[in-house]
Amino acid sequence: MIKDKLPTMVPVPKVGSEYIILKTGEMVIWVGFNEETQEYEIKSPKGEIIKVHRRDIEIPTPKQEWDFLSKKSKPN
Repeated sequence: MIKDKLPTMVPVPKVGSEYIILKTGEMVIWVGFNEETQEYEIKSPKGEIIKVHRRDIEIPTPKQEWDFLSKKSKPN
């Protein structure tokens, strides 16, 4: 018998959207979430990490996310 207590540990897949909508209406990818402070971390175009409280964002619906991604993938 294997004595390893956690032989079946596997990475947990991300649940939900990887996008959030800021108060400005901009949809961005979040890179982290702090449960203690309830803040999402997003990366700015300049590479800076910006923290936004969860009450200051919206979670996009699947349709909003689809519309955003389809517009993003279309060439100008």
